[in-house]
This record gives sequence, structure tokens and C-alpha cells, in this order.
Amino acid sequence: MSSGLHPLGYESKIAKLSSGHHLRYVDIHPPQGTEIIVTALLIHGFPDSAYGWRNQIKGWSQRGIRLIVPDTIGYAGSSQPTDPQEYSMKSQSDDFEELVRQAGVPQNERIILIAHDWQGRNHGFTNGSIQAKPREGGRQAEKFINALYSSPAKFASGEIPRFEKAGVLEGWLQDQSQTTESDILSKEELNTIVSEIKAGVGFSAMLNYYRTNQINYELEKNLPQEFRPDMPKLLVLPTADPALPAEILAQAGQGIKGVELAWLEGAGHWVMLERPQELEKLVGEWVEKMVTQGWNL
Repeated sequence: MSSGLHPLGYESKIAKLSSGHHLRYVDIHPPQGTEIIVTALLIHGFPDSAYGWRNQIKGWSQRGIRLIVPDTIGYAGSSQPTDPQEYSMKSQSDDFEELVRQAGVPQNERIILIAHDWQGRNHGFTNGSIQAKPREGGRQAEKFINALYSSPAKFASGEIPRFEKAGVLEGWLQDQSQTTESDILSKEELNTIVSEIKAGVGFSAMLNYYRTNQINYELEKNLPQEFRPDMPKLLVLPTADPALPAEILAQAGQGIKGVELAWLEGAGHWVMLERPQELEKLVGEWVEKMVTQGWNL
């Protein structure tokens, strides 16, 4: 089902799923004359959308990678439920599997999952921040996006306060004397992101991702402790991400078979924006290598 033009510049499609959710997505095939080597599902984080992959999709597509890029639930264009249960990892995994099948990917065909932030299990803000919700229709939304989409240097300067403690974010947003501008977004990009947020229900639905820790635990607690997916994995580690120290992420990958670590020295949380070509090349070449090797670990 088609649904107009996506902010990425491609035709939007709508997948209606058995869960009752619907997902807006784009399905980008390689240029004419380029053979598809593999299909990749690209999953964004908070408060990003599919638009967050705008600097990588052309390069990956030219390498022969078919790209299925959804706006996950909670975001404009897709379902925006209010119940945190619907944001569990299990629920979303089921939705994503059904999405790729509806897009025509056969059951027995391997796909690549490329994910950032929440969907890569990288936490942007701690749960202490979720009580503060920027006003979606006012200047607070733009102020919040300007602050969040900032370089490591800007975070380190102290211009933007740390938001881990309850009340800090809310107070900062309401203080009209405190202003900031993103140093990694153009004005056009900022306007697109804010417009997408305003087009839906604002931040209220997407903040449910921060309310799922206990829900995910209950759903996954009986899984075998020794269970580890036996597949190749690439973990890209920016060394200056203020949201989560790279050392912690690296420790999370220890003991898991088939994990390859790639360090990006000095890069921050928004690596897709700060190091667009480097990330495209790093991930693109890794995918090509995996396809050439036949996915052998």
C-alpha cells in the first residue's frame, strides 16, 4: 500500500500487520543494472526516524544492498500505541519479521539487520528523564531536538545539561533564557525532524521505549542463558558517545561468538551524521565481506 512521498525522498509504503500495527517504510532497490547481493532491514532509534539513515542509503544501495527502512511504532506514519507492552522487543521483532515477508523477502533468505540506539540496545537517556515531555507543538520540541542532536564537543562544553536526573530536562526546556542550536543538523534537516514529530502524537508514544525494561525482562527471563545467535555481527563503537561509554558496549560483546568490533575514535552518538561516509564504507564493506564468505564465522 502506497502512502505518498517519504522524507527520505522515496515512495512511502504501509504494511498492515497481524498485530494490529501498521508500519510506514521505504523499500529501496539497487540502481538499475546492479544485482541485489542481500536485503538489509534498517532500524532507527530515539527520537530519530527512517530519515536518520539519509546519508547511508545511497552508498549501501549502490553496493547492491536492498534496503527496507521502516519508521518504527511510536513515530509519525506508523502506529503510535499508548500501551508500553506493544513496544517490547518481542512484539517489535514479530512486526519486523512480518514486514520483510510482506515486502517479498522469502522465509529462507538471510537478511542483514542494521540498527542504531534503542534497536541496537544503546540507551540514549536514562529512565529518570522520561517524566519530562517536550511540548510537541511549541518551541520546546525544536529546542529538545537542537540539544539532543549535538556533537561530543558541545556536550562536553557544558552548554547542554546532563538529563539523567528527573526534572533537569523539564526545567531546562522551560527556561527561555537557555537556548542552543544543533551543530550536526542543517536548518532543513532540523525542520524535517520537528515536522515529522508534530505530524504524529509528538513524543508521548515514542517515549514508551523507555518503559519496557521490566516488560522485556518478563518476556525473556526463561530463555536459556547460554543461548547466543550463531551469526556474524559487527558492533560499531563511537568512543565519545555521551549516552553510553564505549567500554560498556565493548564488554557487552565479550563472550558472544562472531562479534567484530569497529572503533570510531572521537565520534559521538549520532555517528550516521558525524561520520556519514566512514560509517557507510565500514558497514558496506563488512556486508560485502559477509556475502562473499557465505556468512561463515
